[in-house]
Amino acid sequence: MRRQRQNSTDLCREINECQHDINKLLDCLSVTKDLKLPSQLSMTSIRGKDGKCDERKFTPGDINQMWRYGGNCSFPEIDDKYIEEKLLKIVKWIEGELNRP
Repeated sequence: MRRQRQNSTDLCREINECQHDINKLLDCLSVTKDLKLPSQLSMTSIRGKDGKCDERKFTPGDINQMWRYGGNCSFPEIDDKYIEEKLLKIVKWIEGELNRP
């Protein structure tokens, strides 16, 4: 927002267009790739009516919905704890940006 000389996110078109997609927001802010989340994630699979396990994929823009409804991330080597740690790194980066003169 400071880069666009705005004081509210609704006045920043690019930020507004990102919605909940953290990776898109990080792209808008020209943040290094090490803060970005994987573009494709999976939730714990469920057994469908036909008895087969259904894989449930989601994107970083769906994390809020996944957690809101009690889902868990179970992508190989990427779980909820991994996502939370990434989000905390993003928070620290934002704090650093806000505290810059």
